[in-house]
Amino acid sequence: MKKSKWIWNYGDFELYHTQKMMNRREQRGLYCPPMWRVDGVRQNLFVYKIAVLDAPEAMRVYSNCGDVSVTVNGARFDPNKPVQLDVGRNFVKINVFKPSGLPAVYVKGDTFASDESWRIGNYGGRDYHVGTNDHYTKLSDDPEKFFFSYKTTAPVSRERINGGTLFDFGKETFGLLNVKNKKPGRCGAAAVVYGESREEALDGKNAVITDTFEKSEASHKYPTRACRYVFVGDKNVDVSLDYEYLPLNYRGNFKSSDKKLNKILDVCKYTFHLNTRECYLDGIKRDRWVWGGDAYQSFFVNYYLFGDFDSVRRTIISLLGTEPFTAFTNTIPDYTFLIINGIYEYYLHSGDKDFLEFVYDKFESIFRLVDKRLDERGFFVGVRGDWIFVDWADTAKSGVVCAEQVALCAAYSSAAKCAEELGYDGSAYREKSASLRENINKYFWREERGAYIDCIGCDDRRDVVTRHANIWALLFGVANDHQVKKIAECVIKNDDVPAITTPYFKYFELDAMCRLGEYKYVVDMIRSYWGGMIDLGATTIWEEYDPKIKNVVDHYAMYGSKYGKSLCHAWGSSPIYLFGRYALGVYPTGVGYSEFAVEPHDIGIGKFSGSVPIGDDGYVDVSFDGEKFAVSTNRGGGTLITKKGNIFLTKGEKIVFEA
Repeated sequence: MKKSKWIWNYGDFELYHTQKMMNRREQRGLYCPPMWRVDGVRQNLFVYKIAVLDAPEAMRVYSNCGDVSVTVNGARFDPNKPVQLDVGRNFVKINVFKPSGLPAVYVKGDTFASDESWRIGNYGGRDYHVGTNDHYTKLSDDPEKFFFSYKTTAPVSRERINGGTLFDFGKETFGLLNVKNKKPGRCGAAAVVYGESREEALDGKNAVITDTFEKSEASHKYPTRACRYVFVGDKNVDVSLDYEYLPLNYRGNFKSSDKKLNKILDVCKYTFHLNTRECYLDGIKRDRWVWGGDAYQSFFVNYYLFGDFDSVRRTIISLLGTEPFTAFTNTIPDYTFLIINGIYEYYLHSGDKDFLEFVYDKFESIFRLVDKRLDERGFFVGVRGDWIFVDWADTAKSGVVCAEQVALCAAYSSAAKCAEELGYDGSAYREKSASLRENINKYFWREERGAYIDCIGCDDRRDVVTRHANIWALLFGVANDHQVKKIAECVIKNDDVPAITTPYFKYFELDAMCRLGEYKYVVDMIRSYWGGMIDLGATTIWEEYDPKIKNVVDHYAMYGSKYGKSLCHAWGSSPIYLFGRYALGVYPTGVGYSEFAVEPHDIGIGKFSGSVPIGDDGYVDVSFDGEKFAVSTNRGGGTLITKKGNIFLTKGEKIVFEA
């Protein structure tokens, strides 16, 4: 009998688990709802398949709810019994109604076993493939339970302090805390305080996440939390933690003769894995939400670490939600524009055309929302409710903001590429992108300053230059070659322009400098900025880091809270991408890595080696011994780019050449 999978409405598995995840946030025991609409699943599931049988066969339908209808060629059958299918054409339809949860179906059979070959009946809309996941292939699997793995871990140390016990797990972690009481039956309750830092765990008044433990209980297991330290206000307890994680394969790697860089990359990998969950989270302590800008960067890190397309797909579906769009993703226009760029990049890396077809109507709906914000020049102007973010920095937040126009220009270009890949006319998007690019250069570029100004129509910020819009203009193709050179010298290398203090925008800055071949700048920044956090004891990368702050405890404050800063933020993992993309030099040039380039660089760190995942099961291995590169791959379609010319890469062949 053919292998079956659970099937559901395409996209609803992602929405179901995101809805649960986004509504789990709490602070000091109080529920903290998301600041935007979180969409749920459809209550009705309608799947069908048509096949011509050469011989009779039986089919059995199972569902995770009671309201099921099975019809074959218009005749209705009892869904609780095997259905006999005759020779010839069979049109099988299954309808499910589940008022809460995720409606799903499992079909046993040969031709009609439930898998990707079934279609969603969209009631007059465009039909598309069902949703499936390789973690749900047995009848006993439950699609309403996410496929995490667990490993019980113990603290590395225990300390009697402040009338209780402080437990240290040795590094940032995430899971379900188990408290075991050595003397149950007593009266009263003890505080349970979680801390990413020792100081937070010992400061129950200001800590972000707290619980209580009833001393009468023999044991208690708490919901998933992030912590390194846990303080329990009782000396008669011990704790363990069920570490909760996705079982992902580390397909990409990078090692060098520079021990500090290796340590930085190890911390980045761990940070990123902790935040790779139902979707890519921002951080594991505070929000545990999906943010578009954070996710956009996570996609690129993933391509060079896990090569896991499922996580990217889940995250994009969760961020887009359902139509109609009445507000931007996370209420942030620039995050929304980045996600549209991310959709094309996902398609380029994965070749997943079904997904592109599924989301295409959604981002067309986004652009209808954008149209309502455009002025006569085609500039985006935010209205009340639009959060002009760009970065946690002193950038323009109202008026005609240059960074927003640049991000929108790139989104138009990505939308055009997506349309054309699907066989649609992308000319309208291309024209909008070209027109907007022209107007950005007309109104924002200042030749005498070698930079784009931050904003027009902002009297308090007239002629202010920041790094942000200029870096995006360089990365997203708005600036020409002359402007790119000016931006590098007059903005990025100019200490008079305020420095970026978040790993989020450091990603963009260092990506831009890599494209310019400024590898020493990039490596020095990674050593000092990321290394600076690790020198202060970080076991995961922080949400924000200002090297000018000398007192370690002062680093923990953010958002008006003493410990408000996330000390484990996914957007801090970009060195993984930077080394894979530029030192190893691997990137797709054809959809789904049907063609790819390998353009390694000596970035001034001595010897290094690494591997980059390509497609579902491919890889490129690159090593550098200080003088020569060696490159090999298990896939065809690659082109090795060297100073002496290009070389076609043959599967299994190892090519050695001078740097």
